[in-house]
Amino acid sequence: VVRPNGWVRYAGGANVAVGGTVSTKGAVSVRVSSGGQSASGTGRLSLNGSGGGSWSGAGDKGRCSGRWSAQRSG
Repeated sequence: VVRPNGWVRYAGGANVAVGGTVSTKGAVSVRVSSGGQSASGTGRLSLNGSGGGSWSGAGDKGRCSGRWSAQRSG
């Protein structure tokens, strides 16, 4: 969830720490962690709320990476 002030927060119930920002120009930076595992991502959101980027992470089983996409809802 991206708040109006540009801060990224997690609205779910799992034991996950999420933090990050979205700049006024749409640049996204986020970090997610749970236990000994973590991932970070970057990307861009457009004015209509859609966008995407990439992420990478590491944990007990090794490293992983991928792409993310977003779409405004509500």
